[in-house]
Amino acid sequence: MKINTKRHKESGAVLLVTLFVTVALFFSGMLILDISILRETQVGNEQRSTEMFLITKSELDRQFDFLGKNQDNFESAIEADQILTAFGHSPTCSSHGSICQSVELKYLSEQAPPAGYSIDSFTGFAYELDAEATQQGTNASSRQIQGIVIVNGVSK
Repeated sequence: MKINTKRHKESGAVLLVTLFVTVALFFSGMLILDISILRETQVGNEQRSTEMFLITKSELDRQFDFLGKNQDNFESAIEADQILTAFGHSPTCSSHGSICQSVELKYLSEQAPPAGYSIDSFTGFAYELDAEATQQGTNASSRQIQGIVIVNGVSK
């Protein structure tokens, strides 16, 4: 049996290539993980914003129905803006993640009545119904405003 005693020169090229590929895969994995976390955060923010939008829209609809049945609030709003009681959530937030709402009825001005009404016989009163919802501890909020024109007959 013959033993090979010659020394071979090894350059370590395979080791270096393997090391570079391993490092490249590691950083690629970290980049994909960061992108995944960013997307998850974006989706969460979008869901909270959508929830605030829907809460505010629902509050506007409920307040509009309430004002249709209780029109004395319109007369009171001429003298001073009316803070209305929110149907959905409290106006104060105490804990992280809680939702606070505010609703206000504002008198804007007297104006000409909408088309189809006689200017001599009717007067229009413009109001603004302003609803806002905010989630405590996040940047999620929504504010929506609905314009209302009440037409009253003018007494001669």
